[in-house]
Amino acid sequence: MAFGSGKKVEELEAEVERLTQWVAHLQGTEAVALQAETGAARTQLTGLHAEVAAAQRAAAEAVSEEHAARSQLALDLDEASMQEAGFYTFNHPLADAVAYKSALANVQGRMKAMIRAGQAVEGSTTWTVNNSAVAGRKMVKDTSTLMLRAYNAEADSLVRVLRPHTLVSTKTRLDKSAMAIERLGKTMSIRIAPGYHRLRFEELELTADYQVRKQQEKEAERDRRAQLRDQAKAAAEMAAALDKLRKEQEHYRNLLGKLDPGTDPEAVAKAQAKLDEIGASISGVEQRAANIRTGHVYVISNVGAFGPNMVKIGMTRRLDPMDRVAELGDASVPFRFDVHAMVFHEDAVSLETHLHQALADRKVNRINARREFFYATPSEVRDIFSQVAGAHLVEYRDTADALEWRASGSITHETQGPASKTDLALDALSDATSEAYEPVEAHGDDEHPSRHADNDIGDELDDLGTEEGDPTATPTMDTPPENAAPATPALQDTAPQPIPAQWYVDPNDATQWRFWDGQQWTNNVSPRA
Repeated sequence: MAFGSGKKVEELEAEVERLTQWVAHLQGTEAVALQAETGAARTQLTGLHAEVAAAQRAAAEAVSEEHAARSQLALDLDEASMQEAGFYTFNHPLADAVAYKSALANVQGRMKAMIRAGQAVEGSTTWTVNNSAVAGRKMVKDTSTLMLRAYNAEADSLVRVLRPHTLVSTKTRLDKSAMAIERLGKTMSIRIAPGYHRLRFEELELTADYQVRKQQEKEAERDRRAQLRDQAKAAAEMAAALDKLRKEQEHYRNLLGKLDPGTDPEAVAKAQAKLDEIGASISGVEQRAANIRTGHVYVISNVGAFGPNMVKIGMTRRLDPMDRVAELGDASVPFRFDVHAMVFHEDAVSLETHLHQALADRKVNRINARREFFYATPSEVRDIFSQVAGAHLVEYRDTADALEWRASGSITHETQGPASKTDLALDALSDATSEAYEPVEAHGDDEHPSRHADNDIGDELDDLGTEEGDPTATPTMDTPPENAAPATPALQDTAPQPIPAQWYVDPNDATQWRFWDGQQWTNNVSPRA
């Protein structure tokens, strides 16, 4: 071994040892760092899991709230559609309008008590102004009063314009008003007290209920008065009939007293038979007058006004039931009613009630039970009528004549426009000129009107043509000016002809003539003598 090699080996071994210790040190440091990072990552992961769980819970709550809101919205929309259709559900069913008015007064009294007690609006109790709690409380109180005034003004306005079918939308508006006040007063934690807000809701509901009940009572009173009028007419008719029958009865009694059974037995027998007939009639009228349930039950329809699938079933005590049908077909409907059945019954009230009950699910007006219209065809009512009335139903007509409707051209389901004055007068002129039109003698070369042979027809047509401001008025023949020119030759009587081109009374100024060229008015005018 060369000199010094042992020392070199020792140095190398020492270096290896040093390096080994350094590597060991470095490996330990990285392990600690990695372990620390791993722990931090695990902690962060745990936090993320907690956040995910919280988000999932919040999402589940949101979904639940959404479902609840959708369900409530569906109920509100359904209620709104029912109210718009006239089907109103009372929120606070009470006996009559007086009871609703009393309940409203009670609710308003409770609201006033909450306002006096300072419980109608809530606000912060820790608010300070320049480190002054007293000034803070005063500021909160003043702002709360201002917010409450705004809320009450909105609520009072909604109550004034409330209609039963707008109840849902009105409550929504009041809710939005309360939320807007809460949002604006968030700094001072000011909001409308939930209890006061509920009282305002109850006031809206009671107001809507009161309006509906009041309307129902008005309609009931109107129907009651109509029924009393019908009964009064029936009583007057029966009294007049009895008076007439008694006079006739007295007449035949006198006649019977003057006849001699020995000389004219046949005349006596006829007079006695007539007297017996009159007595039976008097007895029948007296029974009807005494029994208010006696009358006629009718089934009528109006195809032109209500269509083929609607009928009216009613009852009248009038001696002539067609008088009642004629009254129903007055100016309130465009066409007269057609009668499908008219049945006399000793208990007409019960018969009518049974028919109404059998068709209760087809009633047109479900709010006012006195509106006796039903969604049913006459043939469907016949089957029910035959079951209820039995042998009393002698005759029934399934098909409505609807003569006025069919004659009006409405069978095509197209509404005819009103006949214009021009059309009416043109028809009149065509008929008039075809019957009595004579030319006048020539007085010049200009175009001038001719004289109508019938002065009455001319006067009538003159009235038609002298309405002010009607640019389409029909030419009207009248006395021509003195310098009238020859008119168009007389029209033939075979068929109505167009209005001849000549001079007529100006439809806009009866003091002058205007020339009609056969199709329209011209600007040629001439003063009337």
